[in-house]
Amino acid sequence: MMEWRKITRAAIAVVLVLSVLMCVTSCGLLPISTGETTVTLLVRGNLDALYLGEFDDDYLKLIDSDEETELQTYMEGIMMTAEYFAWYWGIIDTDADESLADLDEKLQQDIIDLCVAISDQVKYEVQPAAKQKDGSYTVKVLITPVTIMEEACEVYDKGSYRPLEDYLKKSQNADWDNMSSKEYWAMTNEYGQIIVDMVSGLLPELSYGEQKSMVIQVNEDEDGYLQMNGDDLAVFDSYVIPYP
Repeated sequence: MMEWRKITRAAIAVVLVLSVLMCVTSCGLLPISTGETTVTLLVRGNLDALYLGEFDDDYLKLIDSDEETELQTYMEGIMMTAEYFAWYWGIIDTDADESLADLDEKLQQDIIDLCVAISDQVKYEVQPAAKQKDGSYTVKVLITPVTIMEEACEVYDKGSYRPLEDYLKKSQNADWDNMSSKEYWAMTNEYGQIIVDMVSGLLPELSYGEQKSMVIQVNEDEDGYLQMNGDDLAVFDSYVIPYP
């Protein structure tokens, strides 16, 4: 069981990440004739909406939406991020059709709250958009990565977190093949709470990595509107809160 969790923790949930990003890009369209200032507002507004849950009036007017709608979109993204967190750390096994909803309510909420707390601390600077010869735009973004997941992985691998080590010893002696569903989920919830507590313990002294630079392309779609490039957003996501 211990080895299974370590293998699962190393998985990369590309589908989940792209699903989160599409929540924002799907509502971030604007006419092709718009200039650099508005494109900059779109990119900054989309990132703020996805990661910070913040939506200023100019952004809401631009995308013809309201705060209630965008807050719902933000929370949908957080829920997907929480699902990814649980998968990454081996708390749930999606290959066995397990999901965040299978965990006890307290653990679910603790994971969601942790994802919100981490997302609130992201740092990035959106530079002014530049129009290209083909009519598209590029927007340079400077990202200072939140390294909490990298640090948590170091703690996990070093075996320096006593509650986790005690659990892993217990799990090695557990009869996973013959235990009841109730026993299985009790062990799973115990492990999940330990992981959440371990990661949460790193929040008070949150660290950041070396600043990275990337360019987000804003292209014209088939209907003549500009939309942020999904692949670029996936790269941004991998930079801002990297999972090793």
